[in-house]
Amino acid sequence: MIKVIVNGACGRMGSTVVDAVMKDSELKLVGAVDIVGGMDAGDKAGCGKTGVIVSTDLEATIKETNPDVMVDFTQPSVVFNTASIAIKIIKKQIQLDSLMNKKLN
Repeated sequence: MIKVIVNGACGRMGSTVVDAVMKDSELKLVGAVDIVGGMDAGDKAGCGKTGVIVSTDLEATIKETNPDVMVDFTQPSVVFNTASIAIKIIKKQIQLDSLMNKKLN
């Protein structure tokens, strides 16, 4: 099962992605982020309740859900910042994994 976060989940394209993730048995929606949060991502996408509440904090959502994939359908003006946040967190996870592997070996 591939864990997915959708950033920009409440927009037209983000909602379409949420719907597609929910319909794919190999994918699991673990997080949804947008500038307005608080609602169920599936309700907003029109595919029914998902149990995933849209957050307004991308960094916290990535840290809490540890996704395999992040789909970003935000505005071009914020993509660089979004990518920077994701890379920063992933880099820390890779460094921590490397450190743990060294200690185990």
